[in-house]
Amino acid sequence: MEKWKIQQENLLTPFNLEGLDFETTNCLSDLKETPGQERAYLAMEFGFNIRQKGFNLYAMGPSCSGKYVAIKEFLNNKASGENVPWEWCYVNNFEKSHRPLYLKFPAGRANEFKEDNKRLLEDLHGAILSAFVSEGYRNKRQEIEEELKNKQQDELSDIRERAKKEGISLIETPAGIAFAPIIDGNVLMPEQITNLPGNRIQQKPFFTVMR
Repeated sequence: MEKWKIQQENLLTPFNLEGLDFETTNCLSDLKETPGQERAYLAMEFGFNIRQKGFNLYAMGPSCSGKYVAIKEFLNNKASGENVPWEWCYVNNFEKSHRPLYLKFPAGRANEFKEDNKRLLEDLHGAILSAFVSEGYRNKRQEIEEELKNKQQDELSDIRERAKKEGISLIETPAGIAFAPIIDGNVLMPEQITNLPGNRIQQKPFFTVMR
């Protein structure tokens, strides 16, 4: 028993609490550096002050030793004294989709730009839907369709007259526009063409459908 007490005393380090000027550690501010890591902080300071491209900081050590926390706190303290960096946004390039465009914003404005675009798209979605169901849109669409239909009929009438002079008939079918030969004033169907004599087939041998 006495031997055990002697060994216990050797394991304990006497400490005088009267020299402490605080009651609990809750009164103390957080440490700026991890104790016992002076060389590591000197190395980080050295690496941080190298501002050339291609230089990086690499921390190596046992897991759960506080590397990440220490480096993060070190960089946060350093960053607080630096100029606030610009924010960069990449947006779609409609002419060259593989090469997006970039926009440069002061700190904090990039997120505002993102939210503004989101609201714009929501507003456009509702506005476009409303435009396509309005009476003005329906009237304009009907006007355009009638104009195109009349133009198409005028073109077909011109083609019909020109084809008629060449002995060809223009026929409108559900499948499209058909061209058939005219022989002796009669428009021939495909089955009639096959029954023509050889010399007549060579003269008018076609029956074509076009959409």
